[in-house]
Amino acid sequence: MQSWKLASLFVMLSIIGSLPFVVGHVPIGSGPGETLDTAADIDNPIKSWVTYQNLHEGAEAQYFRFEFNEGERIRLILGIPVHLGETGFSPGVVLMGPDVSNVSSVPSYVETSPDSGYLVLDGVVPENAYYEGFTPSTYYKVVDIDSTANATGTYYLAIHDPNYGGEYMLAIGYVEAYNLDEWILVPVYSLQVYQWEGQNLLLALSPFLALIAIGIIFLYSRKNNLPVSDPVWSIAVLCGFMYLGSAASFAFQTAYVVSNAIPTWEFGVSIVFTLIPLLLGMFTLRLLLNPIWKTELKNQLHLLVFGALGYLVWAGLLIAPTVLIVLSIIRLIQTKRKAT
Repeated sequence: MQSWKLASLFVMLSIIGSLPFVVGHVPIGSGPGETLDTAADIDNPIKSWVTYQNLHEGAEAQYFRFEFNEGERIRLILGIPVHLGETGFSPGVVLMGPDVSNVSSVPSYVETSPDSGYLVLDGVVPENAYYEGFTPSTYYKVVDIDSTANATGTYYLAIHDPNYGGEYMLAIGYVEAYNLDEWILVPVYSLQVYQWEGQNLLLALSPFLALIAIGIIFLYSRKNNLPVSDPVWSIAVLCGFMYLGSAASFAFQTAYVVSNAIPTWEFGVSIVFTLIPLLLGMFTLRLLLNPIWKTELKNQLHLLVFGALGYLVWAGLLIAPTVLIVLSIIRLIQTKRKAT
């Protein structure tokens, strides 16, 4: 691999490793409890988690449960989609726990925990939406809690609205930590976020699908002077276009939401995660358009690396990196057999 390619890949990985992911949260799979007894347990509430839920109607509450030690930071953000900002939906919270000072009165439809104090905070829709560059997305922060646990014990959070139902987002914790599987699955989680924002799934996928269509048109138009009849090569080329599709999707989502909020430094995060899949897609296609990749072990190893990198930079919606790894292994085996 030429030195410029190595340098580019090193820069890509260095950028990812150094980004201050203060806005990244790991999605929670389970939903909230409809009663205090069935409250959803949030393990390790210090770690950054996020859940996207729906409050079915007004004058109902949904519940979450956490364990905090005395002195630990309690970090909670409640948000709503921008398209609900003018509907009157503005959910509030009731934070219950040991030694919490009673502030305001708890609505009658919200269950309270015995021997717990409570903090009641009404939701307020701010003038400007918050831009989150990690997905990217925008939402209104209606409640923002940054406090300290006064005592060790069980804490509850009730989400409610007296008049309306609607979608909400609850972000918990402040320590950004990802397992490998959590990191790899971010593109799938992002589709959930886009739908929560009010987008149709087909709209969210349209840039990605458009690049696949362009890839098919490219293959058809070049069938006389490129090895299009080779299924391994053709599928690998489509994977390269899927990488470009991920870049197009990130650019589309950035443009889609940036009009709803004032861009901050996190806009730069969105740009980075647009450029990286773009570069990886270009490198992949450049490699595949060189006929010697089919016979040179080195280039097949490069394709394997590009497949693995696809997972790390969220390119190809999991499909392309998986297929590229499989195809590169197939070619490696074929090349070794021919060599012997």
